[in-house]
Amino acid sequence: MFEFQFAAEEFPQQPTVPVAAAAGGSGLRDGVAGDGGDAEGRPVLGGVRAAATALARAAEQESWRLQGDELGAVLEGLDSVRRDVERVMVAVVGDAVGRNTPDAEGHSSGADYVASHSAGLDPAGAHQAVRVAVACRLDKHRPLADAVAAGKVPVRKADRVLRALEQIEPFLTFEEYVADQAIILPVAMTGTDRELRQVLRHLVECARPGQDSDDFERAQRRGRGMYERAVAGDLTEFVVRLDPEGAAFVRAAVDPLAKPAPDDDGPDLRSPQQRRADAFLMILQRGMSSPGQAGTTSNAKVVITVSWEQLIGDLRGLGRTMTGDQVTAATVRRLACEADLIPVLLGTDSEVLDMGHRARLATPAQRRALWLEQQGCTYQGCSMPAQWCAAHHGIWWSRGGPTDHDNLYLLCPRHHTRVHDLDLKPHRHDDDTFAWQP
Repeated sequence: MFEFQFAAEEFPQQPTVPVAAAAGGSGLRDGVAGDGGDAEGRPVLGGVRAAATALARAAEQESWRLQGDELGAVLEGLDSVRRDVERVMVAVVGDAVGRNTPDAEGHSSGADYVASHSAGLDPAGAHQAVRVAVACRLDKHRPLADAVAAGKVPVRKADRVLRALEQIEPFLTFEEYVADQAIILPVAMTGTDRELRQVLRHLVECARPGQDSDDFERAQRRGRGMYERAVAGDLTEFVVRLDPEGAAFVRAAVDPLAKPAPDDDGPDLRSPQQRRADAFLMILQRGMSSPGQAGTTSNAKVVITVSWEQLIGDLRGLGRTMTGDQVTAATVRRLACEADLIPVLLGTDSEVLDMGHRARLATPAQRRALWLEQQGCTYQGCSMPAQWCAAHHGIWWSRGGPTDHDNLYLLCPRHHTRVHDLDLKPHRHDDDTFAWQP
């Protein structure tokens, strides 16, 4: 998630998008009905109120009464309104950020400010609005700003253009940077999303300048970045842009752990993308726990509110973290093995029964003993080394299982999840190997 902090001198005194110059008032919280005073003294506020009122009235009418040629005319009018809405929104958001209004209202970011005043806008849309509004106030984006102000480039396309420009900016002079916008804008104005993506991809591929090696490497380092966005199913997509050195480190760390890992149950059915994601998480968890030795700290510190019935498995439902993310009770039970999880247990009347404890986590000494005794993941057929495994409670901690050596078993992240999902239990063979069964 992006947070924007800007010094006042980064913004010109006059806004790039002229329509914002007359914006004022406290918004539309008092209703959409405007009056002549608003329209005359505050044309932006009055105009938006009048438009909202007119559209609300139109939405209440019976559209089936429209003639055939009127249907298309209405759609064309709505498209024009949509473009004008984005023009005004970009201007007003730019003014708000330039005046530090989000900070004054106690918001953590410009996107949070926009979302609080635009309940119908999703988080991705709020971030796009802020990125485009801020960019349009900078001289280097004057061509793009003029196109957005004229309603010729929608916010979503402007945001895509800005992302591509950010990748090539380290390699260009100011004049080249502005000139490249002139090349892109005709496609952004009239082309399809697919055509715009193709042009932007070609632009990025052609961006390497004729500079000496040292300058180029410095430019590559300046081009590094990491972004995140929400996607369907409450998933989060992370996009990481690295220079060749950083990419080499990532590949060297991820590739060995992302190979298919068949076990006694059969082949590894995870896709290559899933295997790489699992490997990446494994590396992060390992690094946060203490690489190279038995962990002295847990993998994460998370406070989750969950009912006692959910935790012990008598009730389905979702827990909620302090950051607002929702997790299933099954996830809470699995994380309780390894994460520094502090469950806030609630009774039937939502009273706090317990603020959790940390005694459930295996100590460094217990981990070292498990490493020596079990050597690695105890799931049948798995060869994952011990240092990449979690200490799982054979009798789950949420079911009263103790954090004793005899109740702890090493499981890699993949099989740790499977054991919890299928509620498998360990069975020790005479040769001190294990089999996990229902």
